[in-house]
Amino acid sequence: MHTLKSIQTANLQYDTGDKPLLLLCSDMQDYVCKYALNGDARNLVCEYISASFLKVWELPVPEFCFVEVDYEHVKHLGLQKRYFERTCFGSRYNRYLVELTQFTDEPDLKRFAGFAANKLNLLKIALFDIWIANEDRNLNNMNMMVDVQNNYNLVPIDHGAVFNFRQFDSSMSVLTENDCLTSTDLMKHLYPKRDFSREDVDQLKEYFYLCTHNCKLHFHEILSFIPPDWISDLKQVTNKIETELFTKQWEDKVMTAFLEYIHSPFN
Repeated sequence: MHTLKSIQTANLQYDTGDKPLLLLCSDMQDYVCKYALNGDARNLVCEYISASFLKVWELPVPEFCFVEVDYEHVKHLGLQKRYFERTCFGSRYNRYLVELTQFTDEPDLKRFAGFAANKLNLLKIALFDIWIANEDRNLNNMNMMVDVQNNYNLVPIDHGAVFNFRQFDSSMSVLTENDCLTSTDLMKHLYPKRDFSREDVDQLKEYFYLCTHNCKLHFHEILSFIPPDWISDLKQVTNKIETELFTKQWEDKVMTAFLEYIHSPFN
C-alpha cells in the first residue's frame, strides 16, 4: 500500500454524506479522499478493510491508497484542521466511472449489453453487503458506479458505514430485504424471473465460502498496512471482524438471508 501526499489545493468537495474531497496527489493522479470524521478514523478503517475484502472477492473496486493531506490544501473549505491530523483514505478518480442512478430507471439492456453480461456481480455485491452488514447501499442509495470503459461493469463504492452503520458496541444484525440490493429495480431488470437453478445456487455458495475463508486468511496481512495514526481506532473494528464476521454462525445466517431475498427454491 502506498502513502501519497496532496500537492494542490482541493477544487471539489462532493455533496455526499462524508463530504469527500478531490485532490491531486504526489503520483500526479487525482484521488477522492475521505478524512477522519470528527477526528475519529474508524470510518477510514472500515473503508480500507472493505475495499481490501472486495479485492479478495475479486469484485471491481477503485484503486485505493493512503493520503497525507496538507491542511493548507483544504482549509478554504471550512473543514476543521483536526480532521486531517490523521492519514486519509483515497480512491483513485476515474472519469469513466458513472453513477449507477443513470441506468436504473429503465436501463436499455439491448444497448448496454455489457451491463447485462456483468449482472452476476450484482448478486455478488449484494451478498458481500449482507456479509459485512452494509446498510448504506439500497434502493434509495445505490453507492455504485458503472465503468463505461470496461463493459459497463458494476463498481461498489463507499463503505464507511459497514457493520450496521459502525455499531461496534452491539452484535451484528442481518440486513432486511428492503436494505439489500436484491430489492432494487435494477435486480428486477436484470433478473426478472428469478429462476435460479440448483447449479447457480451451489456456485454462489461455493464462491461465498471461499471468499470469506480467503478474507480470514489475509486479514492480518491487510491490517499490517494500517497507518500508525489509525491504530487507536482499530481495536473495535478488528474485534468485530474476528469475533463475529469470521464465524460459521454469521456466514450461515448471511447465506440463508441471501437465498431468501433472491427467492431461491434451493438452500
